[in-house]
Amino acid sequence: MGAMTCCVGMRPIKSENNLLYQINRYVKSDQKNTQFINDSQRDNQLSKSPKNNQLKNSTKKKQFLKNKKGEFVLLIYDPEEDCYQELKVTLPVIKNIEGMSELNMDKNLFLCGISPKQENEGSFLLRINIDKYSSGKDDMLNADLLINSHYEHIYPSLIHDRKGNILCIGGKGQKYCERYDINASKWFPLPQLVEERYKCTLCLDNKGNHVYLFGGIKTEPFLKNNGNENENNTQIKILRMHLERLLIWENLIVKTNQRNLCINRISSGAFTFKNDEDFIFIVGGEDFDENCLDDVLRLSVKTLKIESTNVKLKNKTKFFNQIGVPINDQSYCFIDCFNQTHIIERNDCLPMDYQMDNI
Repeated sequence: MGAMTCCVGMRPIKSENNLLYQINRYVKSDQKNTQFINDSQRDNQLSKSPKNNQLKNSTKKKQFLKNKKGEFVLLIYDPEEDCYQELKVTLPVIKNIEGMSELNMDKNLFLCGISPKQENEGSFLLRINIDKYSSGKDDMLNADLLINSHYEHIYPSLIHDRKGNILCIGGKGQKYCERYDINASKWFPLPQLVEERYKCTLCLDNKGNHVYLFGGIKTEPFLKNNGNENENNTQIKILRMHLERLLIWENLIVKTNQRNLCINRISSGAFTFKNDEDFIFIVGGEDFDENCLDDVLRLSVKTLKIESTNVKLKNKTKFFNQIGVPINDQSYCFIDCFNQTHIIERNDCLPMDYQMDNI
């Protein structure tokens, strides 16, 4: 599947389908250079190479959501119908967002970040209820401003647990983690990270008992071998936290026999298949030189071995919204930073011996 089919003037959205929502941050400049509004242009911590700096300086810089009306464009994608709708959303009070992360959950899109002029401490949390649009109630949506977090989270990692709580992990210059209880409208502390991490990838295991944290960066970039030039890159640390005990982030030593495998990556997607308890899959992302990737990795939660699958994405890419949606029990869908869709099939991801055992 390639570019999404636009269904302007139609209402392809069906409430019974799993839908994907994403803020449209992708534009093209007059020089036909790709621009990502208020993301990679503002984050110069990854690579200092003259080539990348020249590209960034040659494009006209823009501020994401810096306008008087406080409006932006939301993409709503229906994987089953293979079409999308563009919709304007109005922000309350906030006219400019920086360091924003996104999260799909139950016909809602949550946005977490900061506003340069916000007076309250912490980060704001916005909720866009897409169900109002899919039911035909509104042609333009308003984002609801929820309770600010206790700490400031810039490019945090977001995920929701089985109870519908939002986990907000780390951020630029931040080790603190928090949980937002939607029913109580309150933030609660979570175990903090050992060190700053942002633009990480989070994923729950199939049972929803643990949350895994992959990759990410810190203000002073990691060396390519995870901070030690002499370190063997076949052993990579991944973090895991039990969602019921909420004691600490546990360091996991993950092994691989593929030496050229890029495991520590930025802004990748992650998912599990409904009926497979053994594996977590990591999709695309960037390495620390800002090179986008097109592979899909497979982590065994039992053996903690990680390896590449045979799956290749249509293009090398990263993900602003790292949570995709299942189309069914056999396939999973993501929208990347270029607003391209990627469908990943279960049988293409699993080891051959595992497929034979589960026939």
